Amino acid sequence: MVGGASDIIVKCDAADGSSSNTVIHVFLPSANDATLKAVQFSCGVIEPDFHRLETAYVLRIAPTVSEVTVTATPTNATAKVISHGTGPNGSLRLTANETEVSFEVASADCTLKQRYSLLLRKDKVVPRLVLNKDNLKDSSKLEMDCFLCGDACGKVLARTDGEKDAVLSTMKYE
Repeated sequence: MVGGASDIIVKCDAADGSSSNTVIHVFLPSANDATLKAVQFSCGVIEPDFHRLETAYVLRIAPTVSEVTVTATPTNATAKVISHGTGPNGSLRLTANETEVSFEVASADCTLKQRYSLLLRKDKVVPRLVLNKDNLKDSSKLEMDCFLCGDACGKVLARTDGEKDAVLSTMKYE
């Protein structure tokens, strides 16, 4: 296989005469693949979910974040990724409410280029929480609001039944 996708079918025969097939899907990037395999962030939530064929994204980050590190990984490890708007280690200082960066991927054989754009937006971020029965006295009260501002800012969480003295936890944004 030179590059692309292929299915390998493995047939297993049992002693009783029955058999089953297992399909293994193999993807091998070709030399002219100019896509990203992954984009990773030090914080925030990306929209839409990353897919190598989607090229425009918004990263929602908390208003208090002043620096984000962004790492782009090409599908083909020999392809070149050029970052526009980040430092040499992928770091980016945020001074405005919206900051644009992009990544240009050049295929290993230099025949194709693809640009991915990312808008970093300081916005309300709904934090991802992990709660268990030890965190809560009454598991029916899972909706949380901030103890300080009454919103889902992700700082100090309290029960929504008005008992603001029942602080459950303090958290930071992912």
